Amino acid sequence: MTGEPPPAGARLAVVDADTEVARCALSLGYRVCFVQRPGAPVEELVDAYAGLYTVDFGAPHFASFVDRVLGPWNPAAVVSLSDAGVLAAAHATARLGTPGTRPDVVRRLLSAGADGGRGPVLVGGLTGVPDGLVTVQTLASLGRHRITGLCQESGTAPVAGGPAAEPDKEGRQALEGALDAFLRSAGLGAGPACTVVHVSAGTARIVSSRNHAGERAVRRRLTDTPSDDLLRACLSWPLSAVAEREPR
Repeated sequence: MTGEPPPAGARLAVVDADTEVARCALSLGYRVCFVQRPGAPVEELVDAYAGLYTVDFGAPHFASFVDRVLGPWNPAAVVSLSDAGVLAAAHATARLGTPGTRPDVVRRLLSAGADGGRGPVLVGGLTGVPDGLVTVQTLASLGRHRITGLCQESGTAPVAGGPAAEPDKEGRQALEGALDAFLRSAGLGAGPACTVVHVSAGTARIVSSRNHAGERAVRRRLTDTPSDDLLRACLSWPLSAVAEREPR
């Protein structure tokens, strides 16, 4: 999760930030602007080094906003760490030609578990991972996706009333390898992802996958890496000298 720092004065646009993400973005040393839905938080965090734009980024006129407002502001990257914002950030990235994840990759991930949670098989013959739902957070650079957090959301408790059993070391490694292959096949060469997997009798299927580290409540459950370090990496990876530029 390390890389060369971005150029001095780099500008970062963050779409649909919660207050935790906004505070982290402001601590990075970039010029920051927030692109928020009407009524969303962060107004109190805007200062001389940050701007705030309110726009419905799911509406057809969002493309015009990108061209007329974000384009002249000249951000080095446009990122989002929310379900609602990742596709808008990807559209802005594509229109502006900045490093980051492209819309077709975001759509591929969004559609992976769209069939009622009966998504594609991730891996079969899996051992060391209890049956149930597992949420896995990953972060990649140079094409290798590594687990930064994992939580067994449901499954058989080891003792009555206890928490659900979690994957053992070998099971975790097998999940990491399978997720790395899945995310790369979807076209995600770098950056964060949060994937929910259903495991049954040694077969893991994709329930959902997003190209961000999870919403705030999910991040707090999953993070193995210190939260601030993870957020910094997730926000700044497109600006890192080691991040791969995905094909347009």
